[in-house]
Amino acid sequence: MRKRHQMKDLMDVVDQVHNTPQITPPKEENDLSNITPDLLLMAGDEPDRRTFFDLDDGYEPIPLYAKDAYLTLKQGVSLPAYRDTTNKQIHRTCITIPPKIRENIRAVLGIEEGDDMALTVALVALADYAMDRLTSEGKRLVVSQATDEKDPQRMEARRRIRLASGAKR
Repeated sequence: MRKRHQMKDLMDVVDQVHNTPQITPPKEENDLSNITPDLLLMAGDEPDRRTFFDLDDGYEPIPLYAKDAYLTLKQGVSLPAYRDTTNKQIHRTCITIPPKIRENIRAVLGIEEGDDMALTVALVALADYAMDRLTSEGKRLVVSQATDEKDPQRMEARRRIRLASGAKR
C-alpha cells in the first residue's frame, strides 16, 4: 500500500515538471539584430591574436602515469560549438584522426586512453602551436603522404570494401 502512495506522489511530481508552462523571454531577448558577427566568435578568434589558444612552451615535460607528458590541456580548455543567429552550427568539419596520430597525441598527453574531445582539442592546440612556431621562426613545413610497399594492397582493399557496400566505382 505504501509503494502505491509513493508512486502516486512521484507521478504528480513528474506531471508537474513536464507540464510547467514555458516562460517566454522578454521581447528584447528575441531581437537578434544587435548580435554582431564578432559576438559569434570566441576570444581566440580576435584578429589581433597570433594563436587561438594561450600557449606557453616554457615548461619541462612532466611524468604522468609512468610516461612523460609533453602537452597539458588545462582544465576548461575546449573547442566551442560555433552557431549562427539561427542556431545552426557553423565552422564544422568532419575529421578522421588516424590511429597513429591518436597514439602520438596520447603519448604527448601522457595517457593510455583518452576521450575524443581531449584528442580533438589537443590536435587543434598542436596545430595552433605549430602555425605560431612556423611563422615566428620563419620556417616552412613540407608535408608529404607517407608511402610504403603495401600501398597497392591498401588501395585494392578500399576498392573492394566500397564495392561490397554497394558504393559506385
